[in-house]
Amino acid sequence: MIVRQVDPETQRVRTIVQTEEGRLRAFGENTVASLVSSAEKDAHRWVNDLSDRELRGLVHEVGQRLLSSSRAYQSQQAQLEEMADSANYAYFGLSPEATEKDLDNAYRQLAKKMHPDKNGGTDEAKQRFQCMKERYEKLKARRREESTPSGSDSGEKDEEEGDWSGRSGDPKRREAYDEDEEDEEVRKEREREREQDRKIEYDPTDRQSLHETVWRMLKQFKSLQQGLEEVGKQLRRARSGPVA
Repeated sequence: MIVRQVDPETQRVRTIVQTEEGRLRAFGENTVASLVSSAEKDAHRWVNDLSDRELRGLVHEVGQRLLSSSRAYQSQQAQLEEMADSANYAYFGLSPEATEKDLDNAYRQLAKKMHPDKNGGTDEAKQRFQCMKERYEKLKARRREESTPSGSDSGEKDEEEGDWSGRSGDPKRREAYDEDEEDEEVRKEREREREQDRKIEYDPTDRQSLHETVWRMLKQFKSLQQGLEEVGKQLRRARSGPVA
């Protein structure tokens, strides 16, 4: 028997395993935290001593903790992105309720004003222009995610920006503040790799498969915890001041 229940004393959820001998074994938050923080040799020895049923219970518990951490990370990441979007809209003098046309117009006005060629062509001017453009591109990307993708925008923008986007009519010229068209594809490929890594399949009747699954999930859990800590820091900074 393997069930998940609430500890009546701590009110924390845990996985209970009834062993082949009839004993009850509990795996919970402290179990997972201990495995993550212990020396690898000690953790492996502890897991190796588990029976097959106990090992299945541990896999179940770690999987639930991984799922919970993933949801928490996604929630905090969404909060951070929402705050960043609000800051980016404010940078262009807009609110998040602004239309696509409002955003494009605000970007064009700032781009004309901040273009490096009109500001001495210095590295600092190029960097300011690039930062402004990145804010715009992040907002455009978010809008594409929230609506049906359209392939017509980029072509129109390039044509309209031709005189002041840094290309100066030469499609082969690329400055530090030009858009890197490959970046988005690279990011998508990395996301696909991460998504593939998150898929966990195992054979519950194969002890070796259970072992490999435990360590794989613990590795992901540790990575998620580090991500949660970092996102938490960013959220605290964002709430105490403007998002960079």
